[in-house]
Amino acid sequence: MQPIELPLATADRVETLQALLDVRSTLPFTGYELSPWPGGRTEGLRRLTAFDVSAYARTRNLVGDASGVSLLGPYIRHGLITLSECRTVAMRKSGGNPPVKFLQELTWREYYQRVYAQLGDAIMHTNLESPKVELGNRPLPDDIRFGTTGLACMDENINELRETGYMYNHARMWVASYIIHHRKVAWQHGAQMFLQHLLDGDPASNSLGWQWIASTYSHKPYLFDQGNVQRFSDHCSRCSAARNGSCPFREYIDIPPVREYSKPLPMAQKSQSVAIVDDDERVPDLLWVHGDHIDIPANAVLTAYPNIPAVFILDTTLAASRKISLKRFGFLYESVSEAFQRHAGGGRIFIGDPVDVLSSLLDCKHIATTDTPAGRFHEIRNGVEGNGITVTCHTPPSFVPDSGPVPNRFMKWWKMVEDDVLTLQPRLLS
Repeated sequence: MQPIELPLATADRVETLQALLDVRSTLPFTGYELSPWPGGRTEGLRRLTAFDVSAYARTRNLVGDASGVSLLGPYIRHGLITLSECRTVAMRKSGGNPPVKFLQELTWREYYQRVYAQLGDAIMHTNLESPKVELGNRPLPDDIRFGTTGLACMDENINELRETGYMYNHARMWVASYIIHHRKVAWQHGAQMFLQHLLDGDPASNSLGWQWIASTYSHKPYLFDQGNVQRFSDHCSRCSAARNGSCPFREYIDIPPVREYSKPLPMAQKSQSVAIVDDDERVPDLLWVHGDHIDIPANAVLTAYPNIPAVFILDTTLAASRKISLKRFGFLYESVSEAFQRHAGGGRIFIGDPVDVLSSLLDCKHIATTDTPAGRFHEIRNGVEGNGITVTCHTPPSFVPDSGPVPNRFMKWWKMVEDDVLTLQPRLLS
């Protein structure tokens, strides 16, 4: 199918929605509405400024309006604001005293990205360790997909996910645990449902989080009971199962441990990434922007080449394979449009297969882009280079210095990087 070009989105969200609905036959997606969460760096910075970091450690586990979560996930995930910017603002709001819990959560994302760089797309479908309890292999049933289980703590959060593209982190843990351990659904199916809808759906954090719940990347499975739901939400007050005593979470379920299981797999000492070139003096013909690093300063090439034209491609191949929601595409469309409207070199948005667009539709011999561990990114890069076009990858801004291969548990890595995470240069606080 011939790639088509979309005009840059404007502030009129009705027009933005219609522009996407008009190309539904070309760009397959699920759903019919934009998320109430607008895309773009401006909105990300607004939320970062409004974030009350002082309440985070105390209220982050609450699910609902009283929760103190940052609501920054989609903006961090797509490179609209950086982990370093979040750390700087949080430290400034804390008077230079490190808000440890929030900074540790930022570090979890960095850790998962580095695991992804080492292990590649295997994290999305392969158990990294033997499970510590028996797991099932059932497909995802419709009552979970559409939030009709009859359990308020499941249905209300699944419906929020479908309607907004967001789910509170603690609720994600409940839902994932229910899917894996109560309903015996393969964790890969639940992870795919999240990737379909979550605005901050990221192959690394999402897949490794599901493996952590399942116990295929942790010492034990994550389980919860009704008391946990009552403590951190008001779901039970609206749940007939909780009122009539049929709640499946009244007590922790008894899952016999697997008596023998192999030790954790050693972390692979290799990366999908190409050699990074930061000092290439050749000026590229085109900047390829992708969904992992959309705006400055996360996007290294937009920063380095402010006058070179840029391009973003809504990937039809990825859309077809993952059934990505309209809300996710809308968030990307708005975010890239805002970035390109500020970029002096201008930018264009296409729908199609990125290899075809970059190799055939645009007249260029040298493309610059920002590196990412995503397998699809490297598949596209290899395809473009196979067509005789040079692709130079630049390093995105770092959160902590490179410490070599990461260990297979977060807390081991945290001990290695803690001082760097919790120490900020005074000039950045001024």
